Amino acid sequence: MMNDWRYNDERMAIRQKAFLALKKYNTLAHVRQLYEFCDVWVSQGKSDTRGIEASFLEYCENEIYSSRINSQSA
Repeated sequence: MMNDWRYNDERMAIRQKAFLALKKYNTLAHVRQLYEFCDVWVSQGKSDTRGIEASFLEYCENEIYSSRINSQSA
């Protein structure tokens, strides 16, 4: 049995709600960001999905910016 609080029934229900709230972004272009973001959302202790879409879009923007910086410095 796993004792990690991020994977208890309550947190898994929030994870499910997060995925459902962002289902329109579940495309090949965003699938990695979607899974990572939902994990971060739950790991930060969020108790609902208020503001999740704006946060996800910001996360994606930062992800794209970071990858551009990393590719330029390589």
